[in-house]
Amino acid sequence: MPGPATLAIAGLALSAVGTAGSFVQQGKQAKQQKKARKAQQAQQKETARRSRVQALREAQINRSRSVNATAATGGGFSSGIAGGVASQGSQTGQALGFSTQMSGLSDVISVANQKAADAASIGAGFGAVAGLGVHL
Repeated sequence: MPGPATLAIAGLALSAVGTAGSFVQQGKQAKQQKKARKAQQAQQKETARRSRVQALREAQINRSRSVNATAATGGGFSSGIAGGVASQGSQTGQALGFSTQMSGLSDVISVANQKAADAASIGAGFGAVAGLGVHL
């Protein structure tokens, strides 16, 4: 039967291996989280871009419908039509601004979540080292 010193050395070696393995796996986890965050940000930007294109397309269609409806009823391009078209442009600009703002906030949230995950990973690593120290 091995003596107490041998058991202590074996325990210390196992703790060291466990701590090293923990650090390696935490590094891999952080790397994958960053990869996922970048993919999520790209997805959010593409969604926002498509929303902006759709809003511009709809605004153009609505302007054309207003002008065509006026022309079909025999009316000219009056100040009422001009005001309606301007209002549609303003509403489109407001929608685009909101979309851009939401996309920016999503980026901020993603970065904050990544920093929190990184901090948790580092904290777990220090916890593993502290556990190793207890065994000494």
